[in-house]
Amino acid sequence: MDLEQLSNAVIAGNAPEAKALSILEPLMAKADIVSRGTVVIGTVKGDVHDIGKNIVAIMLEGSGFTVHDLGGGAPITEEFARSIGADGCGRDAGEAAEQAKQLIQAAG
Repeated sequence: MDLEQLSNAVIAGNAPEAKALSILEPLMAKADIVSRGTVVIGTVKGDVHDIGKNIVAIMLEGSGFTVHDLGGGAPITEEFARSIGADGCGRDAGEAAEQAKQLIQAAG
């Protein structure tokens, strides 16, 4: 990835936060969407690449989930997950996706 592509990716990652949420939030509020569950999302300490996290959070909110964004520096430990009453703790995106899939299937 060259510098221009990286710049475009950063801009694209920030655009949904600024524009999409300002457009989508009022529509989602009017739609009377019943929460499908709660998701806590964050970027691990030391990782400044939160573009993907922000996009996933927007997609989850648009799908009816309540999202609590811990921002950067999120602890990813089983201890923290238990302390907030989480149903699971994904140490990476693949593990988190698999756990989410299992939880959604179990909920019916």
